Amino acid sequence: MIAERIQQQPQQQQQLNNNYSEPNTKYYQFSTILEHVIDCFHTIVSDETNPYHQPFTGWLTRKQPKRPDDELFLDLMDDCKRVGQSMSASAEIQLSPSVKTRLERCPQQLRKEIVSRQQDGCSPLFIACQNGLTRIIKYLLDVCEADIEQKGCYEASNDQHVHSASPIWVAAVSGQLNAVRLLIERGANVNSVTDTGSTPVRTACFLCSDDDGSEEYDNIRDDSITFGACCADDDDGSDIYMKIVCLLVEHGADILKPNYSGGTCLINSLHSYKLTRYIIDHGADVNAQDNQSKTALHYSIQQNRLEVVKLLLASGANPFMQTVTCDDALQLSCLGGHIDIFNYLIENYTYDAQRLSDAHRLMGSSILEISCDLAEVRKYWTTSLDILNYHATSSVTSTGIQGLPSTGRQITSNNNGRNNIETSQRCHELPTSCDDDDTGRQSEISDNRRLIAYGDTKEFRNLGELQSLSVDDFRIQSLLISERVLGPGHRETIQRLLYRGTFYINSLRHGRCLDLWIYALKLRLDSDSIFHFESIFAAQAITRLFLDLFSQVQQHQLVKFNDVFDVLSLLVGRIHECQNHLSWRPRSCLHEDMFDLLLNMIVNLLLILKSVRRDRDEFERTKMIINKLVSLNPRSTNASSLLHICVAPNMLEGEIHRSLMLAYERLNARNNSNNRPHPQSPQHHISIGAANQNNNNNNNN
Repeated sequence: MIAERIQQQPQQQQQLNNNYSEPNTKYYQFSTILEHVIDCFHTIVSDETNPYHQPFTGWLTRKQPKRPDDELFLDLMDDCKRVGQSMSASAEIQLSPSVKTRLERCPQQLRKEIVSRQQDGCSPLFIACQNGLTRIIKYLLDVCEADIEQKGCYEASNDQHVHSASPIWVAAVSGQLNAVRLLIERGANVNSVTDTGSTPVRTACFLCSDDDGSEEYDNIRDDSITFGACCADDDDGSDIYMKIVCLLVEHGADILKPNYSGGTCLINSLHSYKLTRYIIDHGADVNAQDNQSKTALHYSIQQNRLEVVKLLLASGANPFMQTVTCDDALQLSCLGGHIDIFNYLIENYTYDAQRLSDAHRLMGSSILEISCDLAEVRKYWTTSLDILNYHATSSVTSTGIQGLPSTGRQITSNNNGRNNIETSQRCHELPTSCDDDDTGRQSEISDNRRLIAYGDTKEFRNLGELQSLSVDDFRIQSLLISERVLGPGHRETIQRLLYRGTFYINSLRHGRCLDLWIYALKLRLDSDSIFHFESIFAAQAITRLFLDLFSQVQQHQLVKFNDVFDVLSLLVGRIHECQNHLSWRPRSCLHEDMFDLLLNMIVNLLLILKSVRRDRDEFERTKMIINKLVSLNPRSTNASSLLHICVAPNMLEGEIHRSLMLAYERLNARNNSNNRPHPQSPQHHISIGAANQNNNNNNNN
């Protein structure tokens, strides 16, 4: 079709072309043909009889409208973007007479097509609902027959996520009560969901204003909070979302419908006592769990809302339900250091002696991590001893910590059985690690990082041992208690190890930091994949600390072979798992980036390992792990081998590339960039050989 129109070029234009010289004639002919091609393209696109015709949508701009109705659409969008000074003022805004006249002159089908177009992913109705322009909304629905369920794009300011949502959802999120009321009257679906499965009522619950949970709401009944009672003044924006929730619920909104993550209206209402009571009175399931097996009670404890916790428990919430990390209500109150909730639970529910003792120890541990109030910590730990002494037995022995038989009514969670298994280890008989960064620190027990991290420190068994603890002993006791009560794989256990290691860095005790961080990495990899964000973060932090210490001449001796080898072994042991994971299709771009980062960390650790002082046995261990790496033949997303990565300009300069060259068979293998693993001129790197030489010179001096 385009070729036919080009051949129909006027003869006058051909004669005009002949008047030019040869070079100019060719250029002019080419430009003329190009103009004809562009004109034909626009004719085809704008031809509505063409089966391939599609209306212009998101890329229309004010600069170059292609058709008269495009100009009309842009003017319509400008009118819908106007915002009044208040809700009532916005409701009075109307379309300009020019836009109205041009719209009403269009055929009904074209009028509907114009108001269905989108700019930046939003239709005129969507923008009008977001701004609360009720007169424009009514005109678009009644006169133009706009689609009341046509979804648009809404960018949340708090999480920068672009939601695909219906007009009633965006009206509810924007606090446009009048717009929500009008859309309901016109038959909008009050249970429409976004791309994350969130309904308008659920999002409105989340945006409802906080209250202090005062006693003025204690006697609230189901029929005392209604839409009519809430809407005494529509312009009162302080509680506008509460009014929207009441309006939606009274018109059939499903408060039991969760989003795709399992979040319910009740979970989103916990910041407001009044709203929580309203949702419960309208049939909310107080024991509904989300994808993490958390209930509203768990979230209210994490938010430290005592009044809401009391309300949920009085409404039938089960305090013994557990999350995916085996945390129940009592344990969550201990982890957050929420003393009021903790006291309320132990006063109103029965727990066995072992559970109460462990809870007091865990509460003291949390207080130490949060506020470092040693007097308060000692009080809770003393109470834990009193509980055990009252029952004439102790769970702490010289070889481990055993669970006590329950006393009284048995109301416990299944978590107790798991704790007994985890805490039956013999863990207090090997030599301790040094308190300071001693260069003579023993590392023969590198196969058990737990013993290196804690040494021969054991939990206190009596009041005398508790009173003799130093400040640093308190910190180690806190870590021991957390691991025993929560379990080694619990996220809070690992986080406390990492936090305590950071504290040692600030105290310039890098050796103790490495002990805790390496143990935390081991626990993380035992419970999660290397592709877990916290796993790769811990490995990256340890590698950076090694590099920082190795680049400083004074700190060079702090880098020990066994420390580097243990981290390298942990990472190399995950390569095969990563290769299998990346063989799946489609592959995650995030996982590809993490795997490239993993290979870079492995090469850096190899460079350091080849540069520290080693005996014959350590030399053989280094050779074995290099051969294992070569046998795995890991490749980055660019198909680069370890040898490619090793000789890159941004890597440390060392002797590891020679060892890899001896182990690799194909030294000329190319990556996706068609590069061989030939050494490149480094510009920004740290010379390990220079660091070693400087360090040796300092030792000789």
